[in-house]
Amino acid sequence: MITIYLRLAFNAIKKNKALYIPYIFATSILGIIYYLISSLSYDKYVRGVQGGRTISEVLGVGRYVICAFAFIFILYLSVFISRKRKTEYGVLSVLGMEKKHLIGLIFVENVILAIGAVVVSVLGGISFYKIFQSLLLKTLDEPIDKSWKIYYGVIAELIAIYLITYIIVLIIQAIGILRKKTIDVIKSSSKGEKMRKIDYVIGILGIIGLVIAYSIAYGMADSYKATEIEGLITKFAGDVVLVIVATFLFFASGSALILTIFRAIKSFYYKKTNFIVLSGL
Repeated sequence: MITIYLRLAFNAIKKNKALYIPYIFATSILGIIYYLISSLSYDKYVRGVQGGRTISEVLGVGRYVICAFAFIFILYLSVFISRKRKTEYGVLSVLGMEKKHLIGLIFVENVILAIGAVVVSVLGGISFYKIFQSLLLKTLDEPIDKSWKIYYGVIAELIAIYLITYIIVLIIQAIGILRKKTIDVIKSSSKGEKMRKIDYVIGILGIIGLVIAYSIAYGMADSYKATEIEGLITKFAGDVVLVIVATFLFFASGSALILTIFRAIKSFYYKKTNFIVLSGL
């Protein structure tokens, strides 16, 4: 059975390569960035140079920012791709594939994507690490470190992040399949997205979050002194995470909320100059 799943999974990825190639590339780039930032934050040589400890602390905080962004980014893209493939799942159901088999197929696809992302991220991170370390030391006007080290702890962190993320992705995709009937899955691609009550809440939260985050960022420079650099770094990291989460919420439902409001204003929405653009969105 696993052989059938593997063949179907590889064929599905190959068939939808226009979706999956950019997806794998983007997720791998995030993994490479995480490896580089984390490794530099652990690098004892970097910490030992002048100003290196502060840089390591900044990079250490940046790890969590990249981790949060990668999680949200992968989650959003996975849901987007699943929506694009609803008709395909419906056809497979008509051909006799049960829901448990569809979930098994999606599980194998996610395993393939996760393994591919981990391998590319680790190889890319190890390959580019020395270049970025040398550039950082050159910027600080410090001698280049001639030693070479692979940070296995960072690799373990990277595997754990991908594992947790793809497990959550699989759960969301499985719930989406279990909730819908076969005929609903087939017809869903021909229907437009409808705003649910929860979408209004999510959209409003996204807009409020962006306003709060950028307000904090605007007043951040004047609220701290040079001696309070650690507090500034922590607050900045938290603000960046808030921007990432709020932006995700906004693009998930906030943009649709704004378009819904525009559509309610008939004098604006049905103008010739506005209707074509807004209805296309």
